[in-house]
Amino acid sequence: MSEASDSGKIVRLAASSEVEEGSGKMFEVGNKKIAVFRFQGRLYCIDDTCTHEDESLSQGEIIPEECAVECPKHGSLFSLATGEALTLPATIPVAIYPVEERDGEIFVRIGDE
Repeated sequence: MSEASDSGKIVRLAASSEVEEGSGKMFEVGNKKIAVFRFQGRLYCIDDTCTHEDESLSQGEIIPEECAVECPKHGSLFSLATGEALTLPATIPVAIYPVEERDGEIFVRIGDE
């Protein structure tokens, strides 16, 4: 279910148990592929596609020292908190999305496009 708002819509993604600590999972919302990561008990949501080459970031490894995910193809790091491309070869950030957990479910706010 989703509810409309001035800055997009809130979409239920999954049960909280579907995203395990230290891992990520890809979800499709409309025409977007987004990745939700659980790291140190907190949820992060970013675009799932690496901006260097079209690789799924949800398949990457979380790098704890950087609070980042490593692209599995060429090793670029993306900040889970800001979406910033931290290392080459990527130079363009990925979008981030507000994500929250309530009543055992994960919700994300996706902007209108």
